[in-house]
Amino acid sequence: LTTDKNEVLRDQGQVFLPINNALSEVGHVHLFLRELGQGIQHVASRVRDLVSFVHAANEQRMITGEGFTFLNIPRSYYGTLTLADIEKVVSKKSAAGIWSAMEAARLVETDGAVDLKISEQDLEKVLVDNLPESQFADFHSNKADVTKAILTSRFSECWCDEHHFVALELGLTF
Repeated sequence: LTTDKNEVLRDQGQVFLPINNALSEVGHVHLFLRELGQGIQHVASRVRDLVSFVHAANEQRMITGEGFTFLNIPRSYYGTLTLADIEKVVSKKSAAGIWSAMEAARLVETDGAVDLKISEQDLEKVLVDNLPESQFADFHSNKADVTKAILTSRFSECWCDEHHFVALELGLTF
């Protein structure tokens, strides 16, 4: 971080003012303009290391009481898992067992937010180790579809196409 005006303005090519929504009357940009008037709602800038930047900005704010604050975005903002999502690929009984196993392993919250960091291998291990024997065969024969349903639910609100997710607030691309 810097407070040197010359350093900040050195490369104006790194400053972006994204418009994430149409200016129609149904979008959040229209509401922002109607409620607050013209101004900047979001600013994006390239940084070499996003995690280090956020850490340094948070430390500076705690030490000095100055700086900017990042939004506290709940995990469920990007997408949630529902029992119905799992029931699309396995029986209701197996879906309930999968949900219970995920809750016990703290991979899913009550609001359906799935752990953003869980890997496909770790998810499968939790399910294999914790599913009742009566539901294991259903899971095993549909394992690829079950894991896809669970993992894609994490970013269901950020779906771009069949192969990619974009979660811009996290700086992640999958």
